[in-house]
Amino acid sequence: MLMLDLISALRARVPLLAQRVGGTASIEDLHEYGKLPVPAAYVIPMGETPGEQQDMNGYAQRVEVSFAVVLFVDNASDEAGQAAMTQLAAIQAQMFSALLGWDPPEHDAIE
Repeated sequence: MLMLDLISALRARVPLLAQRVGGTASIEDLHEYGKLPVPAAYVIPMGETPGEQQDMNGYAQRVEVSFAVVLFVDNASDEAGQAAMTQLAAIQAQMFSALLGWDPPEHDAIE
C-alpha cells in the first residue's frame, strides 16, 4: 500500500524526524491519534483520481493518488515561532529531497 510505503520512506530518509512518522485516515483524526513526540509527521490520504482506461479489457488504468504530509514542530520555547519555522524549513528540505522523484514499490515516481 502506497501510504505505508510513504511512511517507511520518510522514516528512513528524513533523519530530523528520528523515525517519528505515522499515518491517519483523515486530518480530523490527528486530534485523536497524533500523539508522536515532536518533531513528527503524519501521512494522510487526500484522494484518488482515475485516468482513462488504457486498454479494451479495462485492466490497465492510471490512478493519481494525492496525499498530505502534516508536520508538527515545537514552538514552546519561542512564542514568535521563529525557532519552529527554522526547524520546519530544515525538515521540509529533507522531505522534498527524500520524496521528489522517489519511485515507490509498484507505483510510478512521486511528482
